[in-house]
Amino acid sequence: MGRAFCEAVQSRETTRGGPYHGALFSVSTYIPQGEVVGATPDGRLTGYMLSDGVSPTQNRDTHGPTAATRSVARLDHGLYFDGTLYNMKFTPDMFSTPAKREKFIGLIDGYFRLGGLHVQFNVVSREVLEDAKVHPESHRDLIVRVAGYSAYFIELDPFVQDRIIARTEFSSAR
Repeated sequence: MGRAFCEAVQSRETTRGGPYHGALFSVSTYIPQGEVVGATPDGRLTGYMLSDGVSPTQNRDTHGPTAATRSVARLDHGLYFDGTLYNMKFTPDMFSTPAKREKFIGLIDGYFRLGGLHVQFNVVSREVLEDAKVHPESHRDLIVRVAGYSAYFIELDPFVQDRIIARTEFSSAR
């Protein structure tokens, strides 16, 4: 399917005569796009946001970060000239000991050895994000990865804040 998508996109010419390039990232358009897409086989309801790129749709990656990275690495990232976007969110506990940090390094090394091309992280707990919504004055320096860019969490639209909070949160308990 990825090859068919890229061939279809790249067979079209831009207004300047060059080819379009396939990409698997939506920046923040995954939210309004999801509002007009029907339900999907993975259990996503009609009108709910889509995935923010190649990341599993929020809370659909129920088998842990290793399963998620293995799934994303199976894509042929080389087909997408303009790139792919993979977001992961971890709790700070994931980095609290040298052994846990080594597990994280192994996870990411494995992802790239399997063919993964890009990944970006948020390391923050759901509780901190929820508190930042209620007490923004206490979290002025909280920066998060949104979708291909970083932003101060308290400056984001509340709807986008909720989407970041909704991302699956991996911890060392997994």
